[in-house]
Amino acid sequence: MNVFYDHLINIHDLHIEFDKLDLSVPDRNELIRLADSSVHHEVFDLIMIELPEEHRQVFLELFSADPGDPVIMTLVSRHIPSVEDKIKARVSKLIDEFTQEVRKLL
Repeated sequence: MNVFYDHLINIHDLHIEFDKLDLSVPDRNELIRLADSSVHHEVFDLIMIELPEEHRQVFLELFSADPGDPVIMTLVSRHIPSVEDKIKARVSKLIDEFTQEVRKLL
C-alpha cells in the first residue's frame, strides 16, 4: 500500500536482513507484513498523539479516502512541528530494533 509517509522511510534494508533467516517464503512474507504493520502503527501513534484533536477527523478521512495523498503530509506538517524528522526517527528506531532481533537469530 502506498502511504503518505513512504518517502520518509526505507524498510528495504530490513527486508534484506529477513532474507538472511532460514524461512519459507510464506513465513518471510508474513514477517515483512508484520514489520510494515509495525511501522504503520508507529507513524499513526505519533500523529494521533501530536495532531491537535480538532484535526484528527480530517486526517482520518483523508487517509481513509487515499492513504497516499500528499495532502495528508501537508496537513500533519502544518500542525506537528518537525513531523517528518519525528517520523524518520521513530521508524529508524523500530527498524534498528527489528534488525537487532534478527541478528540475534543468526
